[in-house]
Amino acid sequence: MKGVLGRAFCILIALALVLILVCNVGIMVHRVPLQNEVRRVVYEVINRRQVLVNSVPVPNPAITRSDYLSSPVFTGIDQMISRISARGSGRFLLLLVSTSSYNLVTVNWLCNLYRNVPELLPHVLILSTDAEHAHFFIRKNVTAVYMRLSDLLENEVIDSFHPKLSSLWMARLLVTHYILMQGFDVMLIDSDAIVKKNPFSLPTMFQSDVVLARGCFPEVVKKKWGFTGCACMAIFKSSAGTYALWRAISRQYSRITDDQKRLNLALYSLNIHWRDLQDANLHLGTSANRLLKVAILPWEYLCRHDHCMNWKSTFVAHPVASHHGRDKINAFKQFNLYLVNETYANSKVDGNTKVSHKQWLKDTCIQL
Repeated sequence: MKGVLGRAFCILIALALVLILVCNVGIMVHRVPLQNEVRRVVYEVINRRQVLVNSVPVPNPAITRSDYLSSPVFTGIDQMISRISARGSGRFLLLLVSTSSYNLVTVNWLCNLYRNVPELLPHVLILSTDAEHAHFFIRKNVTAVYMRLSDLLENEVIDSFHPKLSSLWMARLLVTHYILMQGFDVMLIDSDAIVKKNPFSLPTMFQSDVVLARGCFPEVVKKKWGFTGCACMAIFKSSAGTYALWRAISRQYSRITDDQKRLNLALYSLNIHWRDLQDANLHLGTSANRLLKVAILPWEYLCRHDHCMNWKSTFVAHPVASHHGRDKINAFKQFNLYLVNETYANSKVDGNTKVSHKQWLKDTCIQL
């Protein structure tokens, strides 16, 4: 009897020790900062191809992950990243989505970039939904990739009222995610948003992972904050904080078909705390887990008003115009932002002559 009681007592002591050990391990696990975990994931994603394959969301279940990464879109991005890495000119890309109907708008954007911040030209990546349109820029030694939307998106994630725009927005988010995974910073910019000063100084200026233009949509976020972030000009640092944001964008709001709405709802879900600043037009915030820092720019930094288009403080001039290319060109002309040589504009676009991008821009652009 005593032997049985002794064995029972020993078993109880052993169970108690195991319970104490489990509790201590649990406490230690919870003490590990979330920041370290996210940094570990980001490190693995950037440095291990297999982790990247398992991390990038695939909207179309009919496409395998290996097919997804071998798509011409991502092959072209990989090649550009390799060239920039070899050059050592900085790990960042300017991502511009263009269509054949916006050819002159895009050429004008390049002309202005060449005049204002020429060192950024090698970092420009044009995504085009038209193979011939992409080929035109490739022949001018401007990096462009043909983006066949059917390779990336399924119909269920497309807005039926604005299918073309919605497809472009969703594809742009997907490509941005992929580039961030490579450890490169990304700037998204509309082709009618003219770069006047180097925007990549803004994350350092405001010590932020994400820098956005000021917006007013979606309404549900504006009612809470009094403002929103606008995706017409957005800079994302490849950081632990940005990766946490992109995880929310990809998982929590994967069915929303508007990129700006998805971005703002994801930011709101991270419980951003906005600091009180003397400048009511500048908004600096930090997520509740303190991983992500966000800056919403004052209106004069990204100007949409008539009187600030040519201010020295303006980083990006974005005239208000309809979605029609001709209306955008007329708006550029109004503010002396249209730099395409009229001879070029009125002639047949020759996409077969291969020249350096600098020589092509000298021939094509005025006031340079």
